[in-house]
Amino acid sequence: MLALLAIGLPVFVACGRQDVDTSAAAVTTHVEPAPDPAVVQVDHPERFNVVRVGTRTMPNELHVNGVVAPDVTRTVHVTSLAGGKLVDLRAHLGDEVQRGQVLMVIHTPDLSKAIADYRKALADQTLAQKALRRARDLWEGHALAEKDLQQAENDAQKAAVDVQTAIEQIRILGGDLNQL
Repeated sequence: MLALLAIGLPVFVACGRQDVDTSAAAVTTHVEPAPDPAVVQVDHPERFNVVRVGTRTMPNELHVNGVVAPDVTRTVHVTSLAGGKLVDLRAHLGDEVQRGQVLMVIHTPDLSKAIADYRKALADQTLAQKALRRARDLWEGHALAEKDLQQAENDAQKAAVDVQTAIEQIRILGGDLNQL
């Protein structure tokens, strides 16, 4: 082990010596100026034609083929619950809208039909309620069969369902029962 250490010692000592001359006279520097970006130098300028610089007007439009498409990640499609004639448009392409904001007013035959069905259902319900009261009076006086009373009750229940269905249809189409 000592023999290896003795052999390696001269190598480390030799590596530690400084034989390089670091005096100021031995170091030479050369500074190159930065090139001017407006000047271009080429190897063989004779190969290029020299022409006079001129000015001309260029159109500020560029006619190209392409497709303009909206950003689908920021687009929400709004559909009307009923078809009809557009009466008033309150939001335009590119407008920012809020939830619940009225975007357009549509005159729709679907809502008109739903309102007419509601009024008819109310009239049928009124008639069915009168018939049920009459049937109960007759039943209590033993002048009506039980099946006829049951039929009157069934008719009154169906009329009530028709009214509720018409109310829901009006609400779905955006109608207001308070404005009828």
